[in-house]
Amino acid sequence: MQKIEKLDKTSNEECDGIPSMPNDVFGLNHSKIMEEITSAAKKSKAIHRDKLRGDLEPTTLINKDPIQFTSEQEEKEAFRQFLQKQQIMKSKMQRDIKKQIAELERVETVWIEQQEMENETVDEKDFIDDDFDSFNKS
Repeated sequence: MQKIEKLDKTSNEECDGIPSMPNDVFGLNHSKIMEEITSAAKKSKAIHRDKLRGDLEPTTLINKDPIQFTSEQEEKEAFRQFLQKQQIMKSKMQRDIKKQIAELERVETVWIEQQEMENETVDEKDFIDDDFDSFNKS
């Protein structure tokens, strides 16, 4: 037991002599980097930024004015009307999308036709080379 206590005392004395670890390893000054990080963090938490965040109210999905129905039948009728309006809106959107697709297809076919016309092979007979004729006459 005495040996263990003696070893503990000597090991504690040796621990006090360990030098502190340097902060500038590989040429990087740790303390300077940490100062820059903390100053950037303080700037990001500036008062004027918090003010903007404080003005915004958190969004809640609570209906402050719920509709009160007198009967279950009235509630079902209101829901049926809502579904009918949603169906009408959906069909209008689908109709608009179909119109846009048709227009895009029309534009695409016109563009393809123009590209084909530009890329048609042209016979050499279609061209008259003035320089060639003048060269032969001389």
